Amino acid sequence: MASSSKKDTKTPQSLSNKIQKLKDKQHVLETKMVQQLHRTLKTHQGFSLPFPTLMGGLIEIIDQAKTNSNQAEAWNVSGEKFLRQRNKQPSKIPSSKDSSTVSKLPTAMENSHDKT
Repeated sequence: MASSSKKDTKTPQSLSNKIQKLKDKQHVLETKMVQQLHRTLKTHQGFSLPFPTLMGGLIEIIDQAKTNSNQAEAWNVSGEKFLRQRNKQPSKIPSSKDSSTVSKLPTAMENSHDKT
């Protein structure tokens, strides 16, 4: 029996490397989504809502999207329209060079509605 001259490229190590690269890509995509969600919340004054209300609304949307394909499609169209408009506009996010503005940006944890 002749040995195979072609090495098997699907060794456990190469598969582990591919899995890690996919996990890294997933992390990058999730990070971009979080940044976009943050910009959208700021644009629409979402941080003016009490944090539990914001989270409850988000959970409700996720649940509805899973069960109501018509509603999910309508939200998809609306979201794509918003993202297209957003990509045409220059960024309104302060640059990291302007540290005085960046340090004053509120976070959800600093929202006055969150304080009890």
